[in-house]
Amino acid sequence: MSETTLLLLIVLFIVIIIFSVHAYDRKLVKRINDHENELEKKGILKRHYYKKNNDNR
Repeated sequence: MSETTLLLLIVLFIVIIIFSVHAYDRKLVKRINDHENELEKKGILKRHYYKKNNDNR
């Protein structure tokens, strides 16, 4: 295995890891927002600092 091939494989591996972490983070943020919406509908989530138009996606 040549030096450039090994370097390309390492860079590709790092890019794949970054992409998977980003995708998983988006999934978690979506689940958290859905859960907060459900709690708000039930009347459980009533924080005075909670803004209705939060954009943390």
